[in-house]
Amino acid sequence: MLQGLAPELRQRLALRHVEAVTKLAPEAQQTLVHALTGGLRSISDAIVYLHQQPQASVEEVLRAGKDGRQGGTATPALRFNPPWSPANIDPDALSELSELLQSCFPGMPSMTAQALAADELLAEVLALVSARQTCFRSKSIQSELVFVALCGLALQFIDQLTRLVTSHPHYRRALAQSKIEERCKHKGHEVFDQGHNGVGSKQL
Repeated sequence: MLQGLAPELRQRLALRHVEAVTKLAPEAQQTLVHALTGGLRSISDAIVYLHQQPQASVEEVLRAGKDGRQGGTATPALRFNPPWSPANIDPDALSELSELLQSCFPGMPSMTAQALAADELLAEVLALVSARQTCFRSKSIQSELVFVALCGLALQFIDQLTRLVTSHPHYRRALAQSKIEERCKHKGHEVFDQGHNGVGSKQL
């Protein structure tokens, strides 16, 4: 996705902003380029504003970025949610997610992986990692009932991911650029292979 953006954006955008910017209209992307050149303070707030007001001028975007950062509420359109700042982040889950990102993208620097793991973009994934750790540390995992329920949940999760891959071709390209498929094949899994009726086959 990053390669599809203008060079001015590729050089200045953090990875967490790329997907949101690719969804902006071309004119809005160009406006963002000019706003960045003009000293934009808050890229996140500017992106939100451009999604709401794709025809906005550079001056309006600059003002939105400034007011969004400072909590300004001059007009309803300039009201933004505060940056994601969880009160407590599970350090073990954060460490595991960081290592997971590096295993999926071996060339990713350690500091980048750590920053992304703590970013709002992966907040729900981090919560899943934390919940999984809690579940497997619990004594309830010794219950056959709990074990079977977890297996059912895992299969349901795989089915949902497979349907997403089938309906969104760009996800498969992203998988191909990562090491996920290679790891699945190495372990004998065929999670994301398209089977009959477009549904992925699974081997556990």
